[in-house]
Amino acid sequence: MVGCVYKHPSANVEEFTLKFEELLKELNLNKDDAYILGDMNIDLLKHHMHQQTGRYLDMLYSHDLLPVTTKPTRITSHTATLIDRIYTNTVNSLVSGILTIDISDHLLVFCIADIKLKKQNHQMYFTDYIIR
Repeated sequence: MVGCVYKHPSANVEEFTLKFEELLKELNLNKDDAYILGDMNIDLLKHHMHQQTGRYLDMLYSHDLLPVTTKPTRITSHTATLIDRIYTNTVNSLVSGILTIDISDHLLVFCIADIKLKKQNHQMYFTDYIIR
């Protein structure tokens, strides 16, 4: 399963965490390898100082999702934050990194996974949650 998630910078972290956890429960991640990518706008570098970020990270761990990116992904002249991420429930045969391409103030995160694709006969779907 591959998914993409975006949290608007002004969206409430606690509400986002609750909605994201609801989605993770629906996905039943223990049956398939999962890769969730996105710009969460939650700085994991502050998990020890910001209680909501710590709870967000704990929620991910409770669903066996590990962050692949661990270094800053958005760098400006006065800040460095880890807000663009890839989470997975498998780290077998995984190569990941951050490319320093000067296209925007966000760096490109990537992972290469050795996975066997299964032919799927069901429809793909998406859910668009808007939290204000």
